[in-house]
Amino acid sequence: MRDEPQVDLWSAYLPDPEVVADARHSGTPWVRVNMVASVDGAMSLAGRSGGLSSPADKAVFHTLRALADVVLVGAGTARTEGYGPVRLADDLVERRRAAGRPPLPRLAVVSDSGVIPPDQPFTDPERIGPDTSPVIVLTSARGAEVLGSSNEHLEVVVAGDEHVDVVAAVRHLGTVGSVVVSEGGPTLNTAMLEHGLIRELCLTISAVIAGGDAGRIVAPGLGAPVEAELTHLFESDGSLFSRWGLESR
Repeated sequence: MRDEPQVDLWSAYLPDPEVVADARHSGTPWVRVNMVASVDGAMSLAGRSGGLSSPADKAVFHTLRALADVVLVGAGTARTEGYGPVRLADDLVERRRAAGRPPLPRLAVVSDSGVIPPDQPFTDPERIGPDTSPVIVLTSARGAEVLGSSNEHLEVVVAGDEHVDVVAAVRHLGTVGSVVVSEGGPTLNTAMLEHGLIRELCLTISAVIAGGDAGRIVAPGLGAPVEAELTHLFESDGSLFSRWGLESR
């Protein structure tokens, strides 16, 4: 795979319908995590993951979003990366429409505190298009009090009292759709791994040695290791694009 992918990414990353159905029947959606890291394990350069990305990585990033019903992200990552409303190229929108799906996936943000800065791009009315649904904010009862009902572009869902119950949060997303792509960060990744909620990791290994003190894709505190099985591996301009199946707990 070169910068202009030589494979059909839609087909390459399409989840197994039977596996998705099994997850749905268990009461939870099928969750995959999409992350990028340097050769030495750093998940960011200069504080943001974009420094590790490439044209091929961006193509995979948008394809994974297009294949999902929900894009999930932690509030801290959304702030750091400047998350705006989900956007997809016309060809990906058309593939979704052809499959009888909404033109865009929903965006869901996990926030214990319920603090969503008023200047957050995904709440900017000027950036919200006609096909954009309200952002789902998965928060605690305490966070819901902070949020109130001040923003018409947010749909507040309470999952837990003082802190977000990640199991309840993910189960709620199952009422929205069957496939969730989570884009981090490490704290959310760790919480979902601890509860066996992640079925697949899509990891781009960027052809960079970053050094420094950047974090890893999983935060400290993960209990027992989680077994992973490599299911595919592509290469583009020195970077590696991998899919890993994860065992459930």
